[in-house]
Order: sequence, then C-alpha cells, then structure tokens
Amino acid sequence: MPVAHAANATSEAHARSAAVAPAPPSVHHRALLTWLAVYSMIMVVQSLLGWAIAPLPMPLRTLILTGVVVPTVVYLLMPVLLRAHARVWRRRLSSGGRP
Repeated sequence: MPVAHAANATSEAHARSAAVAPAPPSVHHRALLTWLAVYSMIMVVQSLLGWAIAPLPMPLRTLILTGVVVPTVVYLLMPVLLRAHARVWRRRLSSGGRP
C-alpha cells in the first residue's frame, strides 16, 4: 500500500502547513501595506528621476512613474511586506497575543 501511505503523508503535511499558515491580512492591513509601498516607491522614483522627467508632459511623466512603481510594488515590495506581516502575526500568536 505505498500509494495510500504517500497520500496519508501528504494529507498530514498539508494539515500541518495549514495549521501554521498565517491568515491573510485583513483588507484594512492590505490597504495600509499597499499604501506604504506605493507612497515610498513614488517618493524614491521622484527623488531619483524627478529632474529627468520634469520637463516632460504630465501624461508621459505619469506613464514613466507608474511604469516603474507598479511592477516594483507588485513583484518586490508587497511580497516582502506580506511576509513581514506573516512573521509578526506568527510571533504574536506564539507569544499568546492577539493576531
């Protein structure tokens, strides 16, 4: 019965990972994390590229700014912030605090 044993081991591993997996952040926490990421990236990009894109028309400046900010936030900053949120959540739970 190797197949049954493998299925049982898989379901046990899944149950263990589900038991320790943090709940996703609330919509309010996600909104705050997203705002922090977007605001900080806009500030960084404006500081680094503001002088170079200032003479361009506003629609082109906005295109460049969002072309840099959105992928950076989605693929770099949000995963980091969500992992940090999960670590804090797990730490609070393990210390007996509120999630």
